[in-house]
Amino acid sequence: MKWRTWIQRLQYVSLCLMACFIPLDRRLFPPVFAIYVLLCVCEGNFKFRWQCLIKRRLLLFFMLFAALYVCYVTGVLWSHNYNYACLDLLLKLPFLLFPLCLFTSDDTIFTRKRLSGLMYAFILGNLIYAFYVLYVWIFKIGVHGIWSCFQISGSGMVMHHTYISMCFTLAVAFIVHVLLQKKTKVWIKVLLVPWVFILVFEVIALSSRTAWIAAALLLLLCFVCLTVQIVRRRVSPGYLIAFVLLLAGFALFVRCIPTASNRVLQTFHRVKSAGTLQAADPRWTIWECSWDVIGEHPIKGVGTGDIRDSLTEKQTEAGIPSFNSHNQFLNTWVAVGIVGLLLFVAILAFSLYGALRRHSFLFLVFLLIVVINCMTEAILEKQTGLVFFVFFDCFFYAVTSLSSGADDYETETKLCLM
Repeated sequence: MKWRTWIQRLQYVSLCLMACFIPLDRRLFPPVFAIYVLLCVCEGNFKFRWQCLIKRRLLLFFMLFAALYVCYVTGVLWSHNYNYACLDLLLKLPFLLFPLCLFTSDDTIFTRKRLSGLMYAFILGNLIYAFYVLYVWIFKIGVHGIWSCFQISGSGMVMHHTYISMCFTLAVAFIVHVLLQKKTKVWIKVLLVPWVFILVFEVIALSSRTAWIAAALLLLLCFVCLTVQIVRRRVSPGYLIAFVLLLAGFALFVRCIPTASNRVLQTFHRVKSAGTLQAADPRWTIWECSWDVIGEHPIKGVGTGDIRDSLTEKQTEAGIPSFNSHNQFLNTWVAVGIVGLLLFVAILAFSLYGALRRHSFLFLVFLLIVVINCMTEAILEKQTGLVFFVFFDCFFYAVTSLSSGADDYETETKLCLM
């Protein structure tokens, strides 16, 4: 029916807009997500959707997300701060709704052309944000002392530097992937190459040490993949030369930007002078406070609504400001107990299995970014981090699991790691 075809097209447009809005203002994502869910409901055909979920072998993966959300719902039962609990449940609603809608979508969404469109939409969103930061930084702050500082607040950044660095790093992987495709037009490659350096520059200048580690491991992984492809004579050696230049630029940026190099030297100096990592980063004290709360509530956690109050109490005793756990694994354990932690780890394990089974380079890069940032940030407690994880984890897992349509796409677009 024509009306259903139009609804499916609008669903795809909504997905592209969500991909584009992830690195942009966080207020743009919720209304588009609500429209996407509403379109899925209006499409109807619920029996067929349920059959698709089973036939595509995505039911178990969806149940893991649903079970994790149920853990947060159940955690309200032993919470006292119901206002915070309700806000947290609203924040984590994509855990339940997004995989349910995406996994039961029409097969046409998973064609090579449309999957490429989603990837280009995310790249576009990152380029818009990167251009905005450069514009405000240069024309409103001024180019005087451009190498001496990169003011996050002064440049108009509306997102924490860790989360925008996550998006920029994945965008770099997407762009590298596009550049290596033989069918990519020359003018697109010429347009995208400078943005690789710009995005890498901004990741370094934002001075997120976790992002540096993720970006460095990404570049190392790309180097290994390129070397394997050259040995198998699938890629021209010129790509490896260009990539080595990118690595050199990466090191040069760190050396030439005082805010970046000083942050590295400051960390080494603190560790050397104090002799402990606690002096180098207050996260160690925050983690100790989280472990104290876990020791008091190891099984069921403190509850969805009481995590902030419990952590604040311990951190006040330790003489530090109030923060979340700055570690997603600890934060999940504190909030909803050991069951919630195991479910989150299971989601990551299933995702890793899917990435390795299909040798999906982009999926591995995404998981690398997520796991590294989960070690130092509670990314699921912020909207940007949560939608970044849920959107791309479900997206990549669906692509690697579907047998029709996705096979040709994945075969053509992957970089083999073997």
